[in-house]
This record gives sequence, C-alpha cells and structure tokens, in this order.
Amino acid sequence: MDKNTHKIIKHVRPCINGVIKQIKKIGNGIHPYSRKMLDSYLNNSGKMLRPLIALNLGYIYSKGKISRSEKEKIYRLAAVAEIIHGASLMHDDVIDNENKRRGKPSLNTVFGNRNAVLLGDIAFSKALEELNSFFGKGITGRFINAIQHMCTGQIQESDREFIKCRKKYLEMINNKTASLIRISAEIPVMVFKNRGDYLKISRQFGQNIGMLYQIMDDKRDKDCIVPLRENEIQSYMDRAKHALDAFNDSVYKRSLLLLIDIIYERAVE
Repeated sequence: MDKNTHKIIKHVRPCINGVIKQIKKIGNGIHPYSRKMLDSYLNNSGKMLRPLIALNLGYIYSKGKISRSEKEKIYRLAAVAEIIHGASLMHDDVIDNENKRRGKPSLNTVFGNRNAVLLGDIAFSKALEELNSFFGKGITGRFINAIQHMCTGQIQESDREFIKCRKKYLEMINNKTASLIRISAEIPVMVFKNRGDYLKISRQFGQNIGMLYQIMDDKRDKDCIVPLRENEIQSYMDRAKHALDAFNDSVYKRSLLLLIDIIYERAVE
C-alpha cells in the first residue's frame, strides 16, 4: 500500500475491516468449493473504493458521529455494493479472456471460466438476498437498477462501433461504472433519517468520481477510443470536489479529495 492510499484508508480502516467481515458473513452457507473460490477472490481484493466512498461520506454527513446501528447498516450496504462489483469482475474476466486480476491469476484462470461465471451468479444472488432480508423494496430496487445499468454498459462496451461516438462512450461508462459508484455514495443517505441535501450531494459526487475513474482507467489501458479534451476530463474532477464544498474541513473530506486526485493521476481499483 502506497503512502497516499494509506492516508485515504487509515481513518476508516476499522470500518473497512467491518465491511470485509460482512462480505464473508454474507458468503456463509454456500457450497464449500464455492466458498474456497470466494475466499481466493477476497484474498486478492482491491482497495475497496465503493465502501471507502460510502464510509467517508457517512462520517462527513454525520460530522464524525455514526451510531452503532447506522454503522452496521452502512457495513451491510457497502458489503452488498462490493459483492456486486466483485461479481461483475468475475464475469468481466471471462468475457474479456483475462488471465490476470490485480497482478495475480484471475479467478477464471485458477478455477475455470464455468466456475467463475457461476460464482459471479451466486455473488449477485447473495447480494440481493441480503438486501431483501434487511432492507425495503426501495433500497433493493435501487441496487437492482444499478445492476441492470452495469450489464447494459457491458453490452454497449462490446459494440466498438457504438462507443466510437463520444456521447455513446460517455453513456456506456455511466452505465458500466458510474451507476454503482453513484449508489455507493448514496448509501449514507439510505441510512440516515435526516437527509437534507445529502442525496443531491451524494449523486453529484458519485456520478463525477465514477465517470472520472472509468475515463482514467480507459486512458491507462488505452481502451478510450474516443478522444476527450483534457478540460472535459478535468471537469469531472472539479465537479466531484465541488460536491464537498459545503462541508467543513475534516480527515474524511481530505481523504475523499485525495482519492479524487489519485484517480485523476492513476486509476485505482
């Protein structure tokens, strides 16, 4: 872990550990071989971008004071978001015939394409089961909508002619990536009773950091076939930062501002 990543994570490290424990708990009860595959994936998990956003925004909105019950709900929803993200990556690696994930053999390389796809299906179903068990139709419906957008974006991505158009490329990355990051930013709003303007702020922050993340990721991997002007890319970074302008300085706000800068300089996973 580099110095900047440590700065982002250190103030919410116990909470990130809580989310990881919740992910493992959600995975309880599945077939032992499936569990072995899931544990293999978790041992090579990324930087937990979506839970990081949810947790830091939660502390910003609550001014550093989150009740135990609120924290547990955020853990559950952040775990669901991360499981959905993980399931999409399991499918992505099969679709794209990838043999590496974060510098290590991908799940499909170790366990085969068939098993990787099926584990992704199990992960999606466990995430929806968790939502159905602990949250209402409204929250469940929002995550289902995000999954549908993600799948639509992945279908759009496979049509290279479709995404040669700038407008269509931006539509694709909005569906594929920004949709789940945006709903991750909305998690504190789902939990806290006094919402105020937080939903608007969450959507502005999540939408723009999600778009920025995917654009920079595509640039890094040379997958961005539509040339975007630098000032256009910069505008996503600026709008994400401006979403936090209403809040006083705090370690959580600084963590998110640093996260935006890191994404702009080099995509994080």
